[in-house]
Amino acid sequence: MTLSFNEFATQLLNLGLPVKALDAASKAGFTKPPISLQAVISSAAPYGPVGSAVDDSNNTDPGPAVVFSWTDPANAPASGGTPPDRLRQATSWNLTVWEAPSLHPKSNVPVINVTVPFKNEAAGLVQYNYVGDQLDGQYIYQITAFNDFGSALTTKEVWITVPGVTPNISVSYLGESQWEVKGSGFTPGAEVSVQVWATGNGGWGGGGGAPADLQGKIQTTVNSFFPCSKAGQGQVQFWATDGATKAQSNTINKTCPSGATG
Repeated sequence: MTLSFNEFATQLLNLGLPVKALDAASKAGFTKPPISLQAVISSAAPYGPVGSAVDDSNNTDPGPAVVFSWTDPANAPASGGTPPDRLRQATSWNLTVWEAPSLHPKSNVPVINVTVPFKNEAAGLVQYNYVGDQLDGQYIYQITAFNDFGSALTTKEVWITVPGVTPNISVSYLGESQWEVKGSGFTPGAEVSVQVWATGNGGWGGGGGAPADLQGKIQTTVNSFFPCSKAGQGQVQFWATDGATKAQSNTINKTCPSGATG
């Protein structure tokens, strides 16, 4: 004996079958019994979100805002303006954002966990405008699409920065061609490149690198390629570059100590 999908659900499982499920079976091409519930679900569940992006250009005080966006392939207009697959369009999404575990290995509490309603979608493009505590650093975000037949997700890693923030450094001479560089305002966890430069004797330089800590600070020792005593007029310049945002710090001009031999 064979049963229709409707008979299977209503008679044997004692379920009140939503009309949408019957529509899904019909539109997916299931016109003859038996109908597999798994086949219906796999044919009607949403696509995973694509084209996700994060805009942090307004992530400044007061009221820092970050815009998360993505596309639902099932509702994005195809050529001629016809949606490719209305049956599989998502009806809502969940956006979850965590601090990157490489920076916070013990942190699994989301900094954002929100349901994004269908009204936030237009022609397949979905946007969520987050306004709250300022985000600054490396994050992992997950977007899960839902409809009546299932779910699908996508996960990405992203750096979210505070625009217009200039990193700042200070420099102290340690002797023997070594300098201590301290700084703040860098992207937490980003590799920071420190440069040393002098214009005398045809120009010479040096430098090094160090990762910023969780507060965006660095403290490192760098070497110059030639002794401080050979710098033109005893002047040496220092600056640092944030590896994540490419933002450059202030420039420090240092005078070699009188009688320096290193």
